[in-house]
Parts: sequence; C-alpha cells; structure tokens
Amino acid sequence: MASDEPRGKYKIKTIAALTGVNPTLLRAWERRYGFLEPVRVSSHHRLYTEEDLTVLLRIQGMLNGGLSIGEVAALGRAQLLSGEVQPPSRPLPSRSGEGRIPPAVRDALQNLTTQPLSSRLPLEQRWKGEGLGVPSLRELQPSELATLVRLYQTVRDVYQVWLYSRDAPALEALNATLQPLRDRAFLSALEQFGSLSHSHDPVHRSAFCLVREGALPALLLRCRDVHWGADDLEQCALLARDHAKMLRNAWPTLDVALTTADSAPKLHMLPSILAKLKLLSTEGAPLRVVAGYTGPITCCCSETAALDRTLYELVDRAGASQRPLQVWAIAVDDGLVRIGLQSPEGNAAAPWDPNDYPAMAVSRAHGVSAEQALRQGYLGGDGGSWSWMHWPMVATGGDAPVCACEP
Repeated sequence: MASDEPRGKYKIKTIAALTGVNPTLLRAWERRYGFLEPVRVSSHHRLYTEEDLTVLLRIQGMLNGGLSIGEVAALGRAQLLSGEVQPPSRPLPSRSGEGRIPPAVRDALQNLTTQPLSSRLPLEQRWKGEGLGVPSLRELQPSELATLVRLYQTVRDVYQVWLYSRDAPALEALNATLQPLRDRAFLSALEQFGSLSHSHDPVHRSAFCLVREGALPALLLRCRDVHWGADDLEQCALLARDHAKMLRNAWPTLDVALTTADSAPKLHMLPSILAKLKLLSTEGAPLRVVAGYTGPITCCCSETAALDRTLYELVDRAGASQRPLQVWAIAVDDGLVRIGLQSPEGNAAAPWDPNDYPAMAVSRAHGVSAEQALRQGYLGGDGGSWSWMHWPMVATGGDAPVCACEP
C-alpha cells in the first residue's frame, strides 16, 4: 500500500490492482449500480474503503460462479458485505444426443487411424496443461517483456470489460481498452516479438510464436472497426479471453494469481471449445464445426488453454483463413475424442514434428512420448484432405463445477 494513502483507504489504481477490476469498470459500476461507496477527497480523487474491497472481491467470486453483474447488483451492498450469498452451482450439460455428422463423414473419421489408442493416465494424474510454458520472464529482453505485458493486460481487460458489463455492454470502455491493438508501433513490436531470442528450445519457440498467433490475428481483424453490434462485441471478448488464457499457459509467471486459478477444477464442454474455432475464419472462408460428443473434455482452465493452443494451431496449419474447412468430433474407444479437420480442397495440414506444440501437448495428454503420439496416430494427417488429433474425455463423477465461461 502506498504510504500517502490513509489507513484502510485505497486509490483507484490500488483497488484495481488488488481486485483485478479495470479502473474504467470501477467508475462505471459506481455510477450504474451504487454498491461502491468511495470517499471523495479535496482533489476529487476516489479513496476506496476496506468495505469496498470486500464487496469487490465477493462480486468477483459471484461473477466467476456464473451470476451476471446485474444479478449481483440486485443483491445490494449490505447483502454483499454480509457474505451470505454463494455463487450458484451450474448443472452439468447433457451429454445425450450427437451432432449431425453425415454417415460417410463418420465412417471416414472412424477409419482415420486403425491403431488401438488409449489414455494411459488415471484421472487423478490427468495432465492439466502445465509444463509447456516458459517458466521465467527473464528469458525476454526488456523491450519484449514490455510488449508481452502490454498485450496480456489488453486482452485480459477486454474480456473483463465485456464479462463485467454484458448486461449493459460498456462499448466506450471496451473501445478504449482495445486501443493498443490499433497502435501501429505496438503492432510492429508484436510482429517482431521473439526475434531477439536465440533459444532453440521448442517450448520457448512455441511461446514466442503464440504471442503473435493464437487468437490474436482474428481479434486484430475485428477490432479495426470501432462500430460494433452485440455479436462483434462478444466475438472480440471471446477471442481476447482465449488469448489471455493461452498467454498465461505459455508464460505462467505473467499473472501468477490467475495462472493458479486456472488450475482449479472446472469442467469445460467440447461443443463450446470447438464453436470458438469458427471465429478464426478471418477472410470469409467458411468453417463448419460439428461436435458429435457433447460432454466434458477438459478438467480446468489451464488444460483448456493447452487444448485451445493445440486446436488453434491445427486450424491455422490447415489454412482456415484461405480455404473452406470442416471440423468434426466423435467419441472413440477407451474414452477418447477424435477431432478431425477436413479440407475439401485437400492439403489439410503439413506433417507434424515431435517438437511442434500440438505433438507435445497431445502426447502429454495421453502419457506417451511425442514420437509415439505421431507414430501411433494420436495426432496426424493423411497427406490429403484430413488431419486429426485425440484428447481424453473427462469422467463426469466428482464435485468439479462447470466453468462460468460455459454458455
């Protein structure tokens, strides 16, 4: 706490740092909902109280549990301070019913690989997406560190502004938050990110590439326009959320608090993970997604980030921005999901290397080496119109809640 702040009072930047709530949103919440009561000093600056801090921390827990900001605001300051309200539990979505996968496509999916596959790790040893990130930011030059931090803070705040104001979207605040992604000097720095590194470590190379790839190209395309409708707003927010989560996965010390929170048990469903891929069709090429398995596919946000990194790279390698692409998913034996990418024009993907991130991630998810994962067909391509990967299902037993990001 800064020494010039009265005991028990926090400036807006301090309260934002303590709670992770963007200062723009703090001002908007104060005007709109009245559950904050900062003290005004002679300079007209706000000084937030200990009670304001308590309220904000409880609001965050409820938002993460699935409540909207409107529902939280309706509770009122007194009830928020009492701590009697708990985040709602969310029912597990139904696993019944399969997507409309044509029989010929289903047969092709079943025959992509004929080798017996299984996940060798028991549930308690399930891989949570860790270990494929750069453990220290000291690997970066100061200019690159500044670029990475600015990008992460931008995409994190974009999703936060949308999430915390989606009952009445704060378009002005979101537009201001996206502004760095329209700055030519910053975009140039992003394009050059990683050029100063001489590391040959495949994990490091993957992390460097992710900074400027992942969900960022699709987000940059959409944020060029400052006049959005509700759909554009949500698309920007979802892409920003995914990129922030993947950045934490690739650079775990970038945001230690949220990286730790990402490992908490939270189920994510396959349809919602696959549906986001349609946003990666950046140049008008149609991308169709059909999930024939509708159950849980990841057990926490960090595993989801690892799966997202894998899928985003598969879709990018398949050329989704230049040619039509179809993504299909079915359940196969031994509790696995097979995700196939089909390009009617052929050349679905170039051959994979053991040092490619998808090979490293898929192999860890199944408890085999990257070389074995490629040799046995956990990840592969037929050299023509198909590429594919496998990911283990999550058992539905236990007390893990469904993540609040699920629709």
